[in-house]
Amino acid sequence: MGLGSQAAASGRGFTFGFNAGIGPTVWSHSAYRFGVEAGYRFSARLGILIEAETGTTTYESSTEWPSMSYLTSSEIAYTATPISLTLHYIVPLNNRAAFTIGLGGGFYALAIETEDSDPNDRSRTMRTAQKARAFAPHLCLSFECGLIGKMALIGEVKQSAGKTKISTTDPYGFISKQDLSFGGTQVKIGIRIVLDRSENAEGGR
Repeated sequence: MGLGSQAAASGRGFTFGFNAGIGPTVWSHSAYRFGVEAGYRFSARLGILIEAETGTTTYESSTEWPSMSYLTSSEIAYTATPISLTLHYIVPLNNRAAFTIGLGGGFYALAIETEDSDPNDRSRTMRTAQKARAFAPHLCLSFECGLIGKMALIGEVKQSAGKTKISTTDPYGFISKQDLSFGGTQVKIGIRIVLDRSENAEGGR
């Protein structure tokens, strides 16, 4: 058998792994994203995968009024935490490598957290949080190459797109809503471990 590749595995089996990459959070803001995955392969050609990821990016800025001896700083954090399900079609290239096409969707927990403060007087700090949950479909293309034993190296490009509305309440109690777009192109690499059921059956004979 090849070195851990799904292409080399026959029959049914479970997979699990972890990954890291760069992907979108909210609007056009990207962040480093980290995730874990678990899957099941129905055959050498068809599999399903569930994945949980999270990523946060933070922007800082400051404004100074010299005439008033006044300085304010602002920090905005954009976070996206999707849980996705993908159906994969596997195209073996040889006994060590495979190309996969995936189609699915994910539920996203989205957040925009803002903190405005006076660096010289922390009591003058104002925090607001905007949160939303939404669904977005995705399409992914990935390449898998066997490493050692049951381990395989994964490289993937995923394209997703979604839109929802997000509301916020300011310190004075006023509620406002705005359109929120999320998703985009995500690139990641990871390690996947393939537990081929046919191998386990043979080993137990």
